[in-house]
Amino acid sequence: MEVIVTREVPTGLRPIRSYETKYIYTGFSRYDTEAKVISTIKITKDGKTLYSEQNYSGSLSRSYYTELIRVTIYSEKPKVWSEELSPHEVYFFQQTPQQDVT
Repeated sequence: MEVIVTREVPTGLRPIRSYETKYIYTGFSRYDTEAKVISTIKITKDGKTLYSEQNYSGSLSRSYYTELIRVTIYSEKPKVWSEELSPHEVYFFQQTPQQDVT
């Protein structure tokens, strides 16, 4: 999915739920230990930010870094969430509207 990443909360949304987790970084992906998903963020040549995730319960190899994060979910569809690294470093992710493919 394509997402927009900002430093400000999208207007008109209230938190649904929050949780603390560890992200374990493994090359081009990261693993959320609480949600049990692997996610990947990629920037395309034309500047779009693509985000993907999938459920995962296997083992991880070549992990090189862990980070404590507070994730706050604002909306499930379209997906909107924040990742708080510290009180002064928060990133908001907002799924862009899907365009119809004909």
